[in-house]
Amino acid sequence: MCTGMVTFAAGACFVAVAALARLTYVMRAEARRLVVQQWDVGGRTARPAGGGGAPAFVAVHMTDLHYDPATSGRMDAVLERAVDLANEQGADAVFLTGDYVNVAPQPAWELADKHLKRLKSKCGVFAVIGNHDQKRAESPDIVTRALASAGITVLRSSSTECLDRFGNPVHIIGLDHHFSLKNTTRPAAAAVQHAFTRDFTAVVAEEVRMRAERGPRRAHVVVLSHSPDSAVPIAQWADGVLAGEADKLQAGGPPLVHLTVLAGHVHGGQFCFWEGGPPCLAVARWLMDAVGIPRRMFVRLPVYATDYWQWAFGQFQVSEVTDVVVSRGLGSHMGIRLSCPPDIGVLRFW
Repeated sequence: MCTGMVTFAAGACFVAVAALARLTYVMRAEARRLVVQQWDVGGRTARPAGGGGAPAFVAVHMTDLHYDPATSGRMDAVLERAVDLANEQGADAVFLTGDYVNVAPQPAWELADKHLKRLKSKCGVFAVIGNHDQKRAESPDIVTRALASAGITVLRSSSTECLDRFGNPVHIIGLDHHFSLKNTTRPAAAAVQHAFTRDFTAVVAEEVRMRAERGPRRAHVVVLSHSPDSAVPIAQWADGVLAGEADKLQAGGPPLVHLTVLAGHVHGGQFCFWEGGPPCLAVARWLMDAVGIPRRMFVRLPVYATDYWQWAFGQFQVSEVTDVVVSRGLGSHMGIRLSCPPDIGVLRFW
């Protein structure tokens, strides 16, 4: 009897260890299965009827690289392939939305020199910083200088523009990341709101003038902001600015602008029940909320990485003139993923 129980226990342990080893292998392989996601940008009628014609502007979106000495061995192959795929798109611009390092900022120099300086586009490479790029007081400046050494324009709550193939401006606004961005009473979030409102007001004024000269058209505004949570306040701030200009716009004409917020941060959930399915963390968050566990007790847990787990990956409409496109990112914590492969995004602006 005892011998049988021991044999059964030993067999069960062997099966459990083998299953865990297999699962770990699968998850490590998943973290290297890079995919390219295509997104049509420009509102609900973005793509022309029949799918014909060429987009006015093409951009590549990459995010959440999490490069450090512990990850560089496995990440080098992923990043080399990601840069090759990005360059194959012949993009007008490349957008990077933060988390280039994990904790220490120094690996940003190696990342920039080994990989990011290889990125090519017609207009340039534009970046913002994420929360992992702010883990230490000196991190934002070090990461910014490292990216700049690779020829990358880092937008620290500032803006610039490119031209599409018709010669029209594509406006780019980059916002510094802040976990409490949606809480506009906090000083850091208030500073971000001020920067966005300032730059977006200038964009609207320019587009109002151009509409008077050239007739109706819809301008593209790309907002780079690390966390998808930022999309809600950004849409609200944009609506406020546009409401102030309503009297200058022709009634019944097309919207003056379309905003596309590009984000990452949550790695698509990193562990999903099936590819394209809900993140495991989203279900855990729902269960914790359902039983009334106070958020303040576990606020640093991954389940609280976002208030919008429904936006963990994909393209979503936030308001009449604002969409958010969220990437799964390229890196991952612990180098494992489940039913959630890393990706780069290719955005076609119509």
